[in-house]
Amino acid sequence: MLEKIKKIPSPIVALTLLLIAYVLKFIVPAFDKIIFSSFPLAVTTVAFGSLVSGWALFLFIKAKTDLNPAGKPSKLVTEGPFNVSRNPMYLGAFIILLGVAFYMGTLSFYLVPLAYFFITNYLLIPYEEGKLERIFGDTYLSYKKRARRWI
Repeated sequence: MLEKIKKIPSPIVALTLLLIAYVLKFIVPAFDKIIFSSFPLAVTTVAFGSLVSGWALFLFIKAKTDLNPAGKPSKLVTEGPFNVSRNPMYLGAFIILLGVAFYMGTLSFYLVPLAYFFITNYLLIPYEEGKLERIFGDTYLSYKKRARRWI
């Protein structure tokens, strides 16, 4: 079961967590309490996260390498946002989810970026890193030394 979870695309994880947060907001009264909400901060945060993820996605498409985490990448992309983060698409999604939390303002939505971080950091990323080490060997190990996992 865990092996299948590791292959779930990040957007599916993010959308599932948002759906759970939305349902919890109606089922559990404590999750519907506004903690902090700011529309300008939400828009800015979502825009920045979209820029980070979009730039990384563009570089993958430009390199003509596989976007699917369960697939086999043909090239190791290390330019642009990948100079700073080995996972800018995950980072961008995390930032977008934080922006959604700023907009919604409730506890259930503030738990989403945290849950997303733990799922990606401890399940998805280690699975992908193991695959990249097997495919790209020393080139990937060298890249791991110079670029951090998140930021």
